[in-house]
Amino acid sequence: MKNIAFKIFFLMIIIFFQWGLVSPHAIVSANFDEKLEVSSNLLKNTYQSKLNLISYNQKKIKLNKITHLYDSPSFKSKRKETLSPQTVTVIDETGTGWYKIKTWLGEKWIYSHDDGKEGHFYVTEEHLRRLGWTNITSNMLRDLNNCLERFHITTPQRIKHFLSQVSHESGAGRFTKELDTGDRYEGRRDLGNVYPGDGRKYKGGGYLQITGRYNYQRFANYMGDNEIMKQGVEYVAKTYPWTSAGFWWYSNNMNALCDKGASVEEVTKRVNGGFNGLSERKKYYDLVSTMF
Repeated sequence: MKNIAFKIFFLMIIIFFQWGLVSPHAIVSANFDEKLEVSSNLLKNTYQSKLNLISYNQKKIKLNKITHLYDSPSFKSKRKETLSPQTVTVIDETGTGWYKIKTWLGEKWIYSHDDGKEGHFYVTEEHLRRLGWTNITSNMLRDLNNCLERFHITTPQRIKHFLSQVSHESGAGRFTKELDTGDRYEGRRDLGNVYPGDGRKYKGGGYLQITGRYNYQRFANYMGDNEIMKQGVEYVAKTYPWTSAGFWWYSNNMNALCDKGASVEEVTKRVNGGFNGLSERKKYYDLVSTMF
């Protein structure tokens, strides 16, 4: 009787090997009675894992280019092996572009945003974290990279200057609007603030803080979103922190300035109107330069 049970046990193990759910290393040396006890728990846990896997494996990602493999969700764990363009099944993910998949090397990670959604990713979560950014979400990353693509901030020099200036102006993403009340902009006709309350309503919004009724109106026209004018700074800070920054950058011909080999001082002068925070902007630029 024990002989028959023993054969059934190993037959079941072989079947689960084929499913890819039981590692050969999980089978250890033990006497027959111990093996029967192990088999009961192993098959029970494996069956539950199979159910979980079936429910999760509905997500597939199409890789449109050669994709690197990683041992963990970190660029530091990059392997020499790559995947050719294909469709892969996801078994886990971080929510920020990292996906765990099964490969001939076992379970490995890939970093991909080629999942049928808009945009190409130039800047990753790891890039921002190295710059001191926190509270990074997949939506925030997508907004950033769509902004870069929309406003052609796609060369290393443009990206380096843009990220270093935005990191300083926003406190590494902590501030999406100007901290000042905006009262100092009240009545500033050069900014288009001709109505009472314009100073506060249209104070600096977004990561590069577009300021004044005139600039908000231009941005609203560009986006085709009149809520920008109706709600002002709070709406821009919440909805368009990156896009408003990209719009300001593009509208002020910052790409052309970067392409001429501008220094951090020259870019800062254009962004700030002076040299406030120049030393920190330089530190950010030097750090970004190690990444791009």
